Amino acid sequence: MTAHAVSDGVRLGWNDVADAGGYLVYRWDRDTGRYESVTPEPVTGTAWTDTTAASPRGSRRTG
Repeated sequence: MTAHAVSDGVRLGWNDVADAGGYLVYRWDRDTGRYESVTPEPVTGTAWTDTTAASPRGSRRTG
């Protein structure tokens, strides 16, 4: 899997799985302690841009 910051979010990419009908993308939610779906329908390709992801640019790591 790959993840790259792009102007409108984070571009995710992955390898194709034979006979897969699509891929659901989940994100870990630190507040709830659970994975939550960010794609209500399966993604049919091997790349998707998460336009709701917080940009890593200018962010700081704390703790």
